Amino acid sequence: HGHQGCLVLGVFGGGGPAGAPVPDEQWRFVAASSLNVRALPSDEAQIVGVLYGNQRVLARAPEHGWAQVVQPEKGFVAARFLSEVPVAR
Repeated sequence: HGHQGCLVLGVFGGGGPAGAPVPDEQWRFVAASSLNVRALPSDEAQIVGVLYGNQRVLARAPEHGWAQVVQPEKGFVAARFLSEVPVAR
């Protein structure tokens, strides 16, 4: 009688309702005076944008030291420069 679990989880990449973070995305704050957003998770990758100190960004869980940012820019940033709380100046 092998009952196969047919629970379908959300399709990756689809995101939640407009603007709602999906579970692996969290709001973070930029913990540097400025932070380059890169096209790929590499120091050698093309810079596609810049974030500024204490700017709020929606980022995915970091992998290998890089976090994918989805708002307000799209790209990758060094995860060590993201903080869960605003940074005291």
